[in-house]
Amino acid sequence: MKNFIIPTAQGMKFINFLDISFLKAINNYSEIYLKNNCNKILVCKTLGTIEQKLPDEIFFRCHRSYIVNIYELYEYKTFTGGGLIILNNGYKVKLAKRRKKSFFKLINIKHKATI
Repeated sequence: MKNFIIPTAQGMKFINFLDISFLKAINNYSEIYLKNNCNKILVCKTLGTIEQKLPDEIFFRCHRSYIVNIYELYEYKTFTGGGLIILNNGYKVKLAKRRKKSFFKLINIKHKATI
């Protein structure tokens, strides 16, 4: 699996794509949340810029402020509009109403073991 290279003030960090739980936009910065130790890394790039470097088969843009690792999905809760995605680490991430259809299409393709 390919590594994601993140520039830092001290040099660079090399992170495996599968070690990323989700990404969150904060103005013109982004936070990358790692799944094992729940650490986050602040990156001085927009979420859109980072999204271009992420593999589509692993990551899904569920909201203008969030990108999730689809292998970290634990639960989906519906409510008026989009919904709420709960990840394996317990984080709750919004699902935008306009991305709901794409989300369900992706789930049906990736997770065929529906009861």
